[in-house]
Amino acid sequence: MNNRINLLLTVVLIGSLVGVVAPKAPPPRIMSAFIESGLLAAESGTPSVIVTSSDSAAAARAVERVGGQVTGDLWLVDAVAATVSADELAALATHPQVRSIVSNKGVEVAKKPAPDQRSKDDDLSATTSTDGKRFHHRHHR
Repeated sequence: MNNRINLLLTVVLIGSLVGVVAPKAPPPRIMSAFIESGLLAAESGTPSVIVTSSDSAAAARAVERVGGQVTGDLWLVDAVAATVSADELAALATHPQVRSIVSNKGVEVAKKPAPDQRSKDDDLSATTSTDGKRFHHRHHR
């Protein structure tokens, strides 16, 4: 009985020493940013993305820190446009100041004005009021 207890204590002692001596793996980095679905799975070289943060300067620093390239400052929405590799994208997703990473997509207007409503030199737009009457207003630049 004493031999079994001594053996058990020896095994526990050695096991605890191995745990202390053996190097521990660093904890996995947690992705704190929202990432558009499918963006991490994309295998297309260096995708163009939009990275948001507390301000555009912080977003730019985060992109540059992981090795990405800032291609545009979107200061109005606290973001930058950037190109990043898949590895850089994964690292960027764990950066504590990054809020979101989405694919940088082109946009179009939903409905273009008819050619007879607007000429190249005219900056008028037709609008329908709540009572159904149409009126034109001039855009100021």
